[in-house]
Amino acid sequence: HLDLLQSIADQAAIAVKNSLLFVSLQSARDRYRELFEDNIDPILITDYEGRIFEANRQAIGTTHLNQQEIINLNISNLLNIDDDQVRIYYKDLNDQNTLSFESELKLRSGEEIPVEVFIKKKKFEDIDQLQWILRDISERKAINTMRKDLAAMIYHDINNPLSNIFT
Repeated sequence: HLDLLQSIADQAAIAVKNSLLFVSLQSARDRYRELFEDNIDPILITDYEGRIFEANRQAIGTTHLNQQEIINLNISNLLNIDDDQVRIYYKDLNDQNTLSFESELKLRSGEEIPVEVFIKKKKFEDIDQLQWILRDISERKAINTMRKDLAAMIYHDINNPLSNIFT
């Protein structure tokens, strides 16, 4: 009877340990979900063909598409990207590096906003997928335009008096 009780106790200990591991796993998944959903940047999860599986709240809010509309779209429907160029990016992509480039994000209204795109290969539930983080760079583009305009204006203002002196 002692051996039987020991076996039952061992099984109970394994069951308790497994339940603690399950709770820990659920906690980690909930933390990931919270970080994913509350991120300030739009995040999309796609397969290697570019089909969107998941989109966070910021992606839905920025594009003004709902969850059903954005899921199963191809990433090229949202970003101005060349499919051939994306395939080249995919070949260079591995677990360690992140690819980045600039593009335009297409909104439901037809408007496009400039974004910096970061692509990282991720493994979700033993499936290789791509995580796309889109950072709005509208303000950076506006500042660069103002900087160029200011430089042109300064050049023009300095050039006019000098041309009068030389003539």
